[in-house]
Parts: sequence; structure tokens; C-alpha cells
Amino acid sequence: MSESSAPPVQLRLLVRAVTPLVKAVLRSPAHRCLSGTMMILTVTGRRTGQSYQIPISYVADGAVVTCITGIENTWWKNLRGGAEVTVLLQRKRFGGYAEASTGVANIPVIEKATGSVAITAAAP
Repeated sequence: MSESSAPPVQLRLLVRAVTPLVKAVLRSPAHRCLSGTMMILTVTGRRTGQSYQIPISYVADGAVVTCITGIENTWWKNLRGGAEVTVLLQRKRFGGYAEASTGVANIPVIEKATGSVAITAAAP
């Protein structure tokens, strides 16, 4: 039997409840308490055409902003092959282009975001 990588129901409900508050803070004059590590990413659904606004963690390196999300989230699939996006970063709106990226190539970005070193195990 395999375990699911999806977070527990309680965690998903908590995130759903807190998300509107996080978005409100990021849009407000009090944004500084969150905007050093979080921003609002707006992406359009490929099939629905619906606009999604996602508060998300980010790492900035010059003009490149990298967002980090769990694989169990599905909104990032709208970025496969690239897509136009808008970000609200430190209460300033920017347009840009984003692509989804998965796999071990992302380990350095994740390490920078978390301030830790990933531990990888080699198969015997």
C-alpha cells in the first residue's frame, strides 16, 4: 500500500481558510510582514480561461523570480509550456512569463528558499 503525498484534510481546510487573509495582507500597507517571502501570482487556466490568484512563496535572483509549491497543487500545470502571468510583489504589479519546472534541477532553488541543504540518497 502506498501513502498519498497529499496533505491531510485539516491542513487543506486551514490553507483554504487562511488564503483570503494572506491575499488581503499582501495587498495592504501591512504587506511588509509577508512580502519578503510571499507574493500573489495570477495565472489563467488553460482549459477554463478562469483567472487564479495564488499567494505563493518566492525566491528572487535579480530579475528572475522563482515560485515554490507542492506537487499536490494542480494550478502550476497551467504553466506547462509557458504562460503569461501577473505578480503582485511588494505591492507592485508586474507582468511576466512563467514556466513550470519540476525535478532535481530545482534543488538549488529550494535550498535557497528554505535555507537548508537537501539530503539525497543514492541507490545501491
